[in-house]
Amino acid sequence: MYASNNIHLSCTEYDSDILETLKERESLRWNVRIPMAQVVNRSSVVALIRNIAEQYSFQRTSVHLAIYLSDVFLKHNRIVEERLNLVALTCFYIACKIEENEPKVPSPKRLCSFVENAYTPRDFIALEVVILNFFKWQVTVPTAATFLDFFALHSLQMDDVGNPADANFAEALFKHQKEIIKSSLVYLDLSLSYYRMSNLKPSLLAAACVAAARTGTNNMSAWNEHLTCVTGYSYEQLADICSTLVFELMPMVVAHASPVLSRKRSIADSGYLSALEDSDDSEDVYSSRSSDDGGSTISSRSCGIAERSKRRRHTGSSASSSEPGETCAKRQKVSYNLM
Repeated sequence: MYASNNIHLSCTEYDSDILETLKERESLRWNVRIPMAQVVNRSSVVALIRNIAEQYSFQRTSVHLAIYLSDVFLKHNRIVEERLNLVALTCFYIACKIEENEPKVPSPKRLCSFVENAYTPRDFIALEVVILNFFKWQVTVPTAATFLDFFALHSLQMDDVGNPADANFAEALFKHQKEIIKSSLVYLDLSLSYYRMSNLKPSLLAAACVAAARTGTNNMSAWNEHLTCVTGYSYEQLADICSTLVFELMPMVVAHASPVLSRKRSIADSGYLSALEDSDDSEDVYSSRSSDDGGSTISSRSCGIAERSKRRRHTGSSASSSEPGETCAKRQKVSYNLM
């Protein structure tokens, strides 16, 4: 089940100013190019963050920001395998402080419980300082989830549906907009696991998700002049990304979806928490959770890393947990292999 911000699907006079500010912040993003040697490690990090967010109803924007932070940090630092989960959850911790309401932000102690206490709360506090210093505290960066929450408000116009004089026009308008938003979120979640999309501009990816969703709606063009005006992208700029989403990523998910889960709900009903969604009991068909595992969503690889980390901590390999945050972070630098 996912919580909701209950944001109404309506546009305001400040839309253009909001988008301009978001794109200014977008320009401050680091480039993300995942080395092939890190693809497997990245998959483990993404799975852990997504599964925890799904199980405990965190915001979709928190997931995307956490994965962006971890992508950049892992690219520029050599991390031992036993510390991957620590990096992933610390990035998630930072993202939650930005995207979640304060009561929802997990404490370091709760972060430990996500990985069976493989680390200590001071491990998270220390690494948080290291990561924030690495980014020079510039971590409030918009992600594709941020832009999609905005673009979805403009994803459907009355001209797309039919004659406003029709008796069922309002119902059809609401139905189509709901379908487009759901499909857009599915495509957005698909992009998380496709490392080649990690370096796309978030606004470009979000616009492509809307275009991909519209292609799946009967008698509707993928793009129009209004969306070009709102997003700043023509369909020619989105076509290749849209094709990848529709013809490469979606078939892969359908082919590997659990038969039991597929019967329970359609693929368009799955996804993470978004400001555009109401609370429901949606399940993510892309997670590593099996359909009969009793609710646990932590991947086997993540559990294995956590177990090795726990053994390593108990044998005294980690720094003392009695030190304050920044001092502890400096002394743990060798353990994290950051340099």
